[in-house]
Amino acid sequence: MFRWAQTSLKTGLADYIKFGEAKFGADKVGECITQLEFPLADITKAVDINSVPAGIRKQNLSAEHLVVLARADVTPKQQEKWAETAVKENLSAVQLKESIKQGTVVSAAVAAKNNHGVITIHGIRMEADIWLRRMGGLEGIAKLGKEERDEIIGETQLFVDIHKAASGK
Repeated sequence: MFRWAQTSLKTGLADYIKFGEAKFGADKVGECITQLEFPLADITKAVDINSVPAGIRKQNLSAEHLVVLARADVTPKQQEKWAETAVKENLSAVQLKESIKQGTVVSAAVAAKNNHGVITIHGIRMEADIWLRRMGGLEGIAKLGKEERDEIIGETQLFVDIHKAASGK
């Protein structure tokens, strides 16, 4: 059910963007997207989904499958072949990506072994927000003992360095 909802939301957003661009133009759609504050990752995926031929949107393919197909360096005909293979072999999006890369269907174990995802800065921020809430916010950290605060300072120094590098300081 959750997978269906995610796919419906992402493909629906793709459809709305496509419709809006045809009816009102890309600039107007861009303004609306900015105004509605859609996450960039969702917009990027929607644009990717729109680049996949409409016939590929099979019932058993998730939005992630469609994104994998869109980002793969293959022809539309090969996209169709891989979409059919994904449905027939019940491939996950990760398996599909690795299968396209290797040119043959790979098992879930092989795909997992070769999938070395790197967390994004947004993911790090989300985890930091969760941790901060659990700590009782900045007030909770201020109430910790010196030893615990020193440990936090040591563990977060890298983020201070990243901030300095990004801000040019």
